[in-house]
Amino acid sequence: MNRGNRLYSSFGGVSIVSRHVSYNLLSPRIRRDIKGRIVPYVAPEVKLNFKDGYRLLKSYIANRFWGPFKVVVPVAVFLVVFQSIFLQPPVRDLGNMALGVCAVVVGLMLLLEGLRMGVSPMGEILGNTLPKKWPMMGVLPVVFMLGLGSALTEPTWRVLLNSGDRVTAEATPYLYALLHGWSEWLILVSGISVGLAWVLATLQWFHGWHLKPVIMSAAVPPFVLTVLAWFFPHVKEVAALAWDMGALVLGPVGMTVMLALGRGMVSAVGRGNETAQGLGMIALAAMLPVTGVLGLAFIMVASVPVSSIVADAAVIGTQIIEPPWYAVTPWIELGLAVGAVVPLMIFIMLLFRFILQEQVRGVGILVYGVVLSIPGLILLNVGMTLSLSYSGSELHSWLITRLSPAGVDGTVSRFAPGVEVAGIFVLAWVIGFAATLAEPGLNILGSHVERHSHGVLRARTLRFPVAFGAGCSSVAGVGILLPGLDPVAFLLPLWLLLLLLTWIAPEGWIAMAWDSGGVIPGPVTVPLMLALGTGLGGGMLGLGLFALMALGSILALLLVGLWGRGTIGWSEIS
Repeated sequence: MNRGNRLYSSFGGVSIVSRHVSYNLLSPRIRRDIKGRIVPYVAPEVKLNFKDGYRLLKSYIANRFWGPFKVVVPVAVFLVVFQSIFLQPPVRDLGNMALGVCAVVVGLMLLLEGLRMGVSPMGEILGNTLPKKWPMMGVLPVVFMLGLGSALTEPTWRVLLNSGDRVTAEATPYLYALLHGWSEWLILVSGISVGLAWVLATLQWFHGWHLKPVIMSAAVPPFVLTVLAWFFPHVKEVAALAWDMGALVLGPVGMTVMLALGRGMVSAVGRGNETAQGLGMIALAAMLPVTGVLGLAFIMVASVPVSSIVADAAVIGTQIIEPPWYAVTPWIELGLAVGAVVPLMIFIMLLFRFILQEQVRGVGILVYGVVLSIPGLILLNVGMTLSLSYSGSELHSWLITRLSPAGVDGTVSRFAPGVEVAGIFVLAWVIGFAATLAEPGLNILGSHVERHSHGVLRARTLRFPVAFGAGCSSVAGVGILLPGLDPVAFLLPLWLLLLLLTWIAPEGWIAMAWDSGGVIPGPVTVPLMLALGTGLGGGMLGLGLFALMALGSILALLLVGLWGRGTIGWSEIS
């Protein structure tokens, strides 16, 4: 067999036929005016018929629809099956739940696209422009205001504050006060802490500091204050709330702005170690609120007597207050969505227009993305209220009835207690794993990491270990809350373990791991885990469960990074 036949045979009979095509056939003819100058070619307007438009939109929507669909629908199906097996009566109002699931899927699709097309580019342009226009001392106040605003407008942690009616002043007076009379101070201190975290991260980028010592230094005050709180019973009751506020203070909009701002600043400043590509700010924003809230608790315990809190609670308890029209579905979701996006974007646009005096290119696309994110958040919040949150409230009622000593009403279960407890553990893992995969913040972080590692580290390599860690820590949290143990006692050893792993892990991986703990829990996970936690924790709301999820995710990703050293392109990542 000659060489030609061998080559033909090796390709299985495939042959390639080619012919030369003149470039003149592909380009328009050159036209000249009466003076012999070339007339610029003006391309005719592209016109799409209905069929062409349908094909383009179908591909555009389908690529963005199936991601949320494949994550949200299995969670909803599992909740329906779980309720059908364990709850008496089983699922009610299945039509509203199905409608809510559709709203969640569409909302996630619109929100992720809006963040990608509008919010993220605006943050990156701002981060790239600020260091070029102003010195560092002029940049820091702007960054602080951005951090403060992103925290104050975050709707996720408001779900936790709205559950404060389950806390009694007689059992936990200072926790009750923080969730009611002192809630404005709680919000303000958390917002200031986030603003200071943004300032600290900006200083790190300007001076080229390594991230590892910054994170290690920021991790010491929460640990020390929590240990001190152990010796003050009234401060100790607030410790779990402080750790949960650190996990909940940032939502998808705020963390998207943070990532984009950091990416832009790193590219503009270009100092020190740039492997983290602007990562690390989210981790700092999750640590500093723990310190701030614990400090507020110490001040409150020293200045406000218990008798005053109990007396105020007694007066409030006698009042029957009907919620105003804007505090019920769907108006509350509309207000929270607009408040989370619009003020922050208006502030950024005003900075460009009047302070930086910079003309932003592609304003139409940016506005399109910002506008798209608002209905996305609205649909996500309304859908969660109609579907997954409704299922969560049903599960909460069942947990109170079956497992809480204060809620036993004499009903007879179809299963042995051991089967019910096993079902709770399975439920906790599925919610922790699957709901975390659906979190928009984690999806944005995964896309950011994949983009800036040039595809060496895929988004799923980040998302699945984080979700697995969240699921396992949810199971651990249930195991802690069932016998009535204090989650803070388990948070501190886990914190020390994370610091040890941080010390030996490369810096590029540290930034991704700690930031992953700051983006979960989010708007999908919080209502479900709050229902599970309040059912198990009673008057303590299951506080500490969100912090356990965040730390479990960090631990999982750090372990994956240490295990994968040298096997997944480590030299390119770190």
